[in-house]
Amino acid sequence: LHECALLAAIVNSPGRYNPAKNPDKAKTRRTRVLNKMVENNMIDEATAQKASAAALPKKSSPLMSEPAPYFVHAVLRQLKELEISKDKGLKIFTTLDLRAQEIAQTVLAEKTKGIEDWFKHLKEKREKEKKYLQSSLISVDLNSGDVIALVGGRNFKNTQYNRILDAKRQVGSTMKPFVFLAALESFTEEGAPYSATTTLLDERFTHKYEGQTWSPKKYGDDYYGQVPMYFALKNSLNTATAKLGLAVGLENVVGVAKRFGIESKLKALPSITLGAFEITPWELARAYTALGRQGRYTDLKLVERVEDSEGKLLYVPEPKQERVASEQSTSVLISMMKQTLNSGTAKAAANMGVNFPAAGKTGTTSDSRDAWFVGLTPDVLTIVWVGYDDNTTHGLTGASGALPLWAAYMTQLLQNQEPTDWQWPEGTYPTQMTSAELTPLFDTYFDFKHPIELLFRSQ
Repeated sequence: LHECALLAAIVNSPGRYNPAKNPDKAKTRRTRVLNKMVENNMIDEATAQKASAAALPKKSSPLMSEPAPYFVHAVLRQLKELEISKDKGLKIFTTLDLRAQEIAQTVLAEKTKGIEDWFKHLKEKREKEKKYLQSSLISVDLNSGDVIALVGGRNFKNTQYNRILDAKRQVGSTMKPFVFLAALESFTEEGAPYSATTTLLDERFTHKYEGQTWSPKKYGDDYYGQVPMYFALKNSLNTATAKLGLAVGLENVVGVAKRFGIESKLKALPSITLGAFEITPWELARAYTALGRQGRYTDLKLVERVEDSEGKLLYVPEPKQERVASEQSTSVLISMMKQTLNSGTAKAAANMGVNFPAAGKTGTTSDSRDAWFVGLTPDVLTIVWVGYDDNTTHGLTGASGALPLWAAYMTQLLQNQEPTDWQWPEGTYPTQMTSAELTPLFDTYFDFKHPIELLFRSQ
């Protein structure tokens, strides 16, 4: 009764009689309603007094500081594509994880501004040119393909442009794992299968094709010479990766990307090995979801089911399920990508609180226009992009721009959870190789500081 009386009391002016903000006014108004019920012989005096003495409801803490506008935008777009009309009312059950979404929205808003504040040239762009650095994030449950968080920009009120769905950006070095996977599925010129320890040549070179020449650039001037494949991937070596892609065949590289769900037009040009093509973060997430699932492709899912206002089932997704690569080759690749965080381009993750098993790949495009980090655990894939909408150079790398956002999100998401590692399939076996064991294998001048975990095909 006391709750019903309060509802009746506040209808006339919800702001004035809000029990959380104006409890005295709310109580007075509620008592008036109860007294009117007594006057109309609806309740007796004792019942009215008891209801009037009841405590007001406590203010509940919202699960989210604001709704999930970018996620909802993506869902409504999907319903439109499915030609499901919402005119008569719908019940839409989504894959959204409220906690994950809240963490993602908070991290992107706070950390993107933090990066602007930290780098003087970015702060000046914001303050003098009113140019704001943007970021986006998509997080996927690898067990189901469910999208648990999707944030298409740092502030929906300022821009409704959903960068996860609509921003086609160069993917840069996030393409490299698919080049290495193409190799792990093939053989060297000597007829041996490629493995994590197959040596590649990291040196300056020029490739001639169709009357043109192409010379891949690298960060810095040092070249390492002969290096094992895992070292080339964890340190994102451009020339070694480009040579590998040419050796295994550019058409094979394109084929791997297509199998893993990249639908945008790809040309078998040498620059594809370094990610010189544009796709959306959604496409990249779909491809890496298949990788994280150890070669099992599934469509990404935003909606669990849709019902009409009376509960009649209107739509249940039937995601495409397909094996697109072997467990063995994808597991070897994942083990190589773990070294990116252990001692490669994303080794700073440890200082950002990442203390759980994870694999990943940094991505930085030429002229530093796009910064990416793709990171995955056995259960969750998360992709972060950072850049300017007008493609302005920002000078950030995947490690300095995107990795801090990924680390902040994942450490909060996995807080208090027991860390898990990958279950390696039959046909591979894990081994620990120390620097002492590796040094005789490779006559190189770089320093083997870290023990590494590799996976080899069984003979």
